[in-house]
Formats: sequence, structure tokens, C-alpha cells
Amino acid sequence: MDLRFGSISRDPRAIVAAVLGVSLVAAALGGALGFGLQTLGGYETVTVLAIPFTVSLLSFAAYAGVSVGTFLVTLALVFVAVEHLEDEQF
Repeated sequence: MDLRFGSISRDPRAIVAAVLGVSLVAAALGGALGFGLQTLGGYETVTVLAIPFTVSLLSFAAYAGVSVGTFLVTLALVFVAVEHLEDEQF
């Protein structure tokens, strides 16, 4: 396996696996936070940007996983777009 810089960035399967892995870790941490806030803190709802959320393991896990996944997919699309723009000759 080649571990030089940039060697893994050309493999789309590795990028998808990395995004899914990081999103799953974020979801697990969000679930742990939701569980902790609900059981240890006694919170029932929290408000984020004027949107109330029910405090639970599932709601925080979904919020964290979806938000991190959306950010990483957007970032990957920006990198792909910039790479295509650099390849074009003007």
C-alpha cells in the first residue's frame, strides 16, 4: 500500500469510506451527548437557532451525523470542482 501524500485521495471508495466513518463517529458522539444531557442533565428540549429539539440519544445522533456528513460531502464537491477548474486550460 502506497502511503505517500495524495495516494488515497484518488480512490473514490476510500473517500466515501472516510466520510461515512467520520459521520458515524460524529453520530456516536452526538448520541452520547444526547444521552448525557437527558439522563445526567435532566434536559428535555434544547433550542438551536430558534429551532427546538427534543433531547434524546437518537435526535442528537441524527443531528450530528447528518450535519457532519453534509459538511464533508460539500467539502469534497468543492475539492472536485477546484481540481476540474485547475485541469482546464484557458
